[in-house]
Amino acid sequence: MSPATVTAGIRPRSVTVDPTGRYAYVANYGDGINASTVSQFTIGTDGALNAMSPSTVAAGIKPFSIITTD
Repeated sequence: MSPATVTAGIRPRSVTVDPTGRYAYVANYGDGINASTVSQFTIGTDGALNAMSPSTVAAGIKPFSIITTD
């Protein structure tokens, strides 16, 4: 795919796609110095990931996984 990679946060741990298949989220564990975050992307009709604005949002302490619901 192009691009072949996308930028997530520090120490990404897990990825989930919402039930509609339009959004992907990455739980970024952090490194103890930088805040833990969740990266958020839209998924294009061609499968390409595009960072949302803002590209990351604050998360709790060291998130390990993420789920979405309807």
